[in-house]
Amino acid sequence: MESTIHEMQQKLTDGYCIGFHYANEGIHFLLSKSEEFHMVNDNLIAIHRKNGMIQIINLNFISEIRIIRKSYK
Repeated sequence: MESTIHEMQQKLTDGYCIGFHYANEGIHFLLSKSEEFHMVNDNLIAIHRKNGMIQIINLNFISEIRIIRKSYK
């Protein structure tokens, strides 16, 4: 999974990011080309934000991972 997300991240162009979407909810998380991330284990991904925060995403609840525009709602 980590190598797939790295590959997606390398292919991003300006204005696009990787979107992690929860099933049946409007909640989504974004990963830009310049942000670092790593897999904590098989189910958790840690995104290191530019402002120093770390966001943990549980992949068990993610229904879709795709490249989207940053303005996507």
